[in-house]
Amino acid sequence: MKKEATKREIKGKELVWYIVAGVLAVLALTSLVFGIVGHYLPGSLEDNFIKQAEKNIVLDFRTWGVIVLAAAAIIATIDLLVFAKSSDREVEKTLRRQQRLANSSALNEMEIKPAVQTVEVESAPVQPAPSKEEAPAEEKVPEAKPEE
Repeated sequence: MKKEATKREIKGKELVWYIVAGVLAVLALTSLVFGIVGHYLPGSLEDNFIKQAEKNIVLDFRTWGVIVLAAAAIIATIDLLVFAKSSDREVEKTLRRQQRLANSSALNEMEIKPAVQTVEVESAPVQPAPSKEEAPAEEKVPEAKPEE
């Protein structure tokens, strides 16, 4: 079975958060690279401009890179979860609407039968029941004799 790919529109808020997470990730990777290069750069401390810059900040570039990269990953994950849920809600809403329309059109096409059906019966003329005075006498049935 071939599964159709559904295309959905990316909303403005979603796109902004993706861009923010991407920019933070690029800054984090840049900071990580500077930290690694600064650590392994040959030469004296006075010649290493990256190590001199790290003296002025609380943490080194590698630590800041890891922190900012984690923040970018958290922002991207929250963005995906929030907007995926809203997208699922929209899909379910359209499916319910289609199902309602299909059910209503099926009801319109159904033949509606009446709840009560009339039945025609040919009847013979009814004779009145005999009264007690006119009732025939009961016939006596001979009793069976027991066998010996």
